[in-house]
Amino acid sequence: MAEETVVRFDDGEELLQDSFFYLCGRVLTKRPVNVSSLSATIFVVWRLKERVLIREEEEGILVFQF
Repeated sequence: MAEETVVRFDDGEELLQDSFFYLCGRVLTKRPVNVSSLSATIFVVWRLKERVLIREEEEGILVFQF
């Protein structure tokens, strides 16, 4: 059975109108996540041209902005 989570964006309308791509997800760990380290690691592993911005919208739910 799949778990369903609804994420509410505080400024949802603005997010949908800009020219970025978004990905919502979570890291499967019980330990706290260092968001800046995660961003730097994703930048290197995925060979991105620009940094990925990551913010925590709700506890455990991360929003990745490319």
